[in-house]
Amino acid sequence: MQSIITIIVFIVLSTILAVITTHFTLCTDSKKGEDFNIKEYTYSFKNLRLNLKYIIIFFILFLVIVKRAELSLILVYTPAILGLILALITDINYMIIPDTSSVLILTSGILNILFNFSKEAVISSLLGMLFGFGILFVINLVFEKITKTEGFGFGDMKLLGSIGLLVGLKSIAVIFFESILISSIFGIVFIVYKKIQQKRKGKKNTKKLIDTYLPFGPAIIISTIITLVIPSTIIINFVDYLITLIVNKMI
Repeated sequence: MQSIITIIVFIVLSTILAVITTHFTLCTDSKKGEDFNIKEYTYSFKNLRLNLKYIIIFFILFLVIVKRAELSLILVYTPAILGLILALITDINYMIIPDTSSVLILTSGILNILFNFSKEAVISSLLGMLFGFGILFVINLVFEKITKTEGFGFGDMKLLGSIGLLVGLKSIAVIFFESILISSIFGIVFIVYKKIQQKRKGKKNTKKLIDTYLPFGPAIIISTIITLVIPSTIIINFVDYLITLIVNKMI
């Protein structure tokens, strides 16, 4: 009975979020990813639209992240799930992360603190937010000094900072390193793909691959979803095991 209720609740919530996301993308498309105007967004609901693929995406995320139809879990994770998907869509399409996404995730972080209130939880969340924003800010600052170009966008910093408030210090550190790894994999795959494409077309590269910018947001979002599904302690223990295994093999 509980599982049936859970599925029904998740379908309803997924449909609502899918409608919100569909209209959000319609409003941001005209502005190339910039945050929507609330009047335009409200007016867009005059002609209700729904993209079915978003229902599937949200339903899967509710199943793997929220898991149970408990009010506290739904209230905490629903804004974050919506914020992550909005950020993913706009960053892939326009390389921009709207402030709306970060605000939604911050809302989840605040609700999580309220539902699990303790001194340790508050400190961990605040440190997580500072680490998430600060680590990208410092790296970007150093990168700009060396290369005279921007490394990470301000949207990436706000996104990782808001996620840090939600998941806490330990988990945001895991998410950051996972993001670097996933982003590196994306970069390698992209370079190999471009090289193959150039050889097939028989054209010389008119633009250096190193100058091609790949958005960092998707890597952050994928890492966050992984960490929300798989507890960070499990990931840390697995990494420790791999490191120990490699060291032992080398010795």
